[in-house]
Amino acid sequence: MAVYPTHGLTFKVGKAGDASAAIAVKDVYSIEPKLKGQVKTWNPLDQHGWQRALMTGKALTITHKGQRNEGDPGNDLIADLLLAVGSACTIPYEIDFPSGAKLSGNVVVDLSTPFGGASTDLSALEWDAVFDGAPIWTAA
Repeated sequence: MAVYPTHGLTFKVGKAGDASAAIAVKDVYSIEPKLKGQVKTWNPLDQHGWQRALMTGKALTITHKGQRNEGDPGNDLIADLLLAVGSACTIPYEIDFPSGAKLSGNVVVDLSTPFGGASTDLSALEWDAVFDGAPIWTAA
């Protein structure tokens, strides 16, 4: 399968201190990864004006947008991090791809919208999963 809809992705979270991510989060309607490279450049004389470059670091953040669903274990786990700081915000995270590949690792949850919206809207749940260190890619 080369092309797939976004809803073919599944992701799971775990509790702080647990080793695995096994809890799905219901009612998330958008996940958007952002991979940022840290590139250092220099212009050595021997390159006659041409720039050299080296990737010296990377960061991966996945933004989640959804609805607050009280009573769903995964949704509650994220919402309960409302006032958490420090290592209490670090949890296991995993995305499974339709091909069978998997991306996993520990993430820091940066909860930006734990509830709220306009009076006729559904209550929101929005957060970033910021990978703490290198994620693990398991090929299909």
